[in-house]
Amino acid sequence: MRYFIPFTGLFLLISLLAACGSDDAVSSDYPVPEELVNNSEPGMEDFEDQHGLKIGETGYLVEIAHRTVFSVTLNEVAIVEEYGGVSFNDERIFMVGNFTISNFGENAISKQGLEFPVLAKVSDVSRIEDGTGLSRQELLGFGAGTSPESRIDMESIEPGDEVTGDIAMVIEEEAEEYVIWFGYQGYNNNVTFEVSASEAKR
Repeated sequence: MRYFIPFTGLFLLISLLAACGSDDAVSSDYPVPEELVNNSEPGMEDFEDQHGLKIGETGYLVEIAHRTVFSVTLNEVAIVEEYGGVSFNDERIFMVGNFTISNFGENAISKQGLEFPVLAKVSDVSRIEDGTGLSRQELLGFGAGTSPESRIDMESIEPGDEVTGDIAMVIEEEAEEYVIWFGYQGYNNNVTFEVSASEAKR
């Protein structure tokens, strides 16, 4: 027995199939894993949070002010008493993260345009994940966005470019484990890296 679909019904079926295949679709060459992308439309990008990343892994961020989108890979960390000729007379020291930043947005990322990460306790990750957040007093340390002693050793990053350099964070309270948190301010989503003091070069 043969079944015939009326022309209007066939047209509707094709339209529905096409819509299902295109809604929220992410191009196969888009540089962010599909499971992390809520919206890839230029100027409207929205990514999922990423937590618990380790050294060698990559996070993806959307900067709020200019909707700049980029990836950040943590290559290694060091804990040092002096950085860039700066040291302290108290217990504060530096954590220096070596990062690779890849700009796949439409705007350049300047040194001033990159909001620096902060340092948090591993025990506070759940509050970052659920959006409760942390006060300044609860953080372990700060990047250059909130501390003038920090430095960044990289130039402006043009669209399509990739740069590797250091971001220094001031440790105000030492711990055995640290969370490097991008998203405390300036970003549409959160990315956290977890590192232990034993992994850091000294």
